[in-house]
Amino acid sequence: MRGGSVVPQQIWFPQGHGDWRRYVEQAELHIPVFFINADGSLGVPVVNAAGGHMTLFRANQPHSVTGLPQRSASAYWPGYQPSEHQVQLRDQTPARNPVTLERLVKHVGSRVRQFLSDCVQVQSADPRWAVGYGGINVNEVMLIGVVQVSAGSWIPILQLMERVVM
Repeated sequence: MRGGSVVPQQIWFPQGHGDWRRYVEQAELHIPVFFINADGSLGVPVVNAAGGHMTLFRANQPHSVTGLPQRSASAYWPGYQPSEHQVQLRDQTPARNPVTLERLVKHVGSRVRQFLSDCVQVQSADPRWAVGYGGINVNEVMLIGVVQVSAGSWIPILQLMERVVM
C-alpha cells in the first residue's frame, strides 16, 4: 500500500525531565525501528496495531528498543498538544525479558489510537490536521515505526493513508 503524507513530528522536552544536555545532546540514541510486515510492506494501520491484528516480520522476536522496563512514548499531532505515555518494554516474568516486536507495536498503537481519540474532543489549531468529524479519522493513520529522540523517549513514525494527502 502506498502512503500519503508523513505526519510531521517535533521533538519536545516535557517539563520535569531534567537536563536537556544529558538526555538529548549527550544521549546515545539508537536507530529507528521500522515495523515491517511478513509480506515486506511497511507499517501497520493504527487500529490494527492497537487491536493486535498484524502479521509482522519477526513478530515473536524481542524488540530492539533498549533500556528500562518502561519507556516514554510521546505523540505529537499538528495543531494539538503533545502527549506522553509510558510503554511497557519488558514482560512480567521474573527474567523481565523484552516484549516481542508484536507486543511493542500493540502497545505503541494503543497509545497512538488513544491520543487520536482524545484529539477528537479538542479543536485543532491547524484545520488541515483536524482529527474527527470532517477531518482525519484514526482509521486513516499508519504506524510506520518508532524513533528515539532522547534518552528514554521514543516517538511514533506516523503516515496518513494514500487517500489523505496534505
